[in-house]
Amino acid sequence: MQLCQKKSIFVLSFILLYLSFFCGINPAFSSEKRIFSIGWEPWTPYLFENEQKVLTGLDADLIRMIIHKMNCEAKFKQLPWKRHLAYVERGQIDFATGASKTSEREVYANFSDAYRTESTVLFVLKGSSPKFPFKQLSDIKNSEFQLGITNGYFYGETFAELLKDKDFKKHIQGVSSDTINIKKVLKKRVDGFIGDIFAGVAALKEAGVRNKFEIHPMPVSSSDIFVMFSKKSTTPDELMQFNKTLKMLKENGELQKVLKKYID
Repeated sequence: MQLCQKKSIFVLSFILLYLSFFCGINPAFSSEKRIFSIGWEPWTPYLFENEQKVLTGLDADLIRMIIHKMNCEAKFKQLPWKRHLAYVERGQIDFATGASKTSEREVYANFSDAYRTESTVLFVLKGSSPKFPFKQLSDIKNSEFQLGITNGYFYGETFAELLKDKDFKKHIQGVSSDTINIKKVLKKRVDGFIGDIFAGVAALKEAGVRNKFEIHPMPVSSSDIFVMFSKKSTTPDELMQFNKTLKMLKENGELQKVLKKYID
């Protein structure tokens, strides 16, 4: 009888240990759920506050949906992108959405499966594209063109490599947001800026100047987008659960519904 009891206790302990890796369950049967901290900054249509000051957008809706299905909770904290990355590296923030995968970031973060793609384009004043007959990014270094970027953003491997070229880099001016870049273009302090096609158009509309800009025909980049998981504050099991849930949303069509809601 005692042997059976010992075996039962061992089996129960093993089950509780296994469950402890998942959200909202621990050996003490606590009702507290795992709360994931997620940084954000205004970036329509991915992350923005609606008229009721509630955080919404493609990334916000998707992350909430996944975390809810994991039986966890999400806590969003507004902060600039560069600080967001630093917090992920230090384990002060668990997630970063809308992230490109780079070797530098893989040192301190794990990445989810891709959940959308992102196209980066060059925005210039309407009618000015013929003045800048660029075929590729490297053509900029042989011109007088001044290019605005947002600090900390990843614009593809080609752009990252070009930044190592001092003749190219002298044409680059970094700021903290697309909104500032828009103002700099209008004031002729830069000739154009690069950014996500949907976020850039949304920023131009919000500023009331969409009709003053156009998209230059030169391609910049297109890449998969991921969620970054801090290696210091999240576990491989949480990443596994996230990816499993994301896969389910892809297969049942719920992910596509969220995408169509914001970028169609």
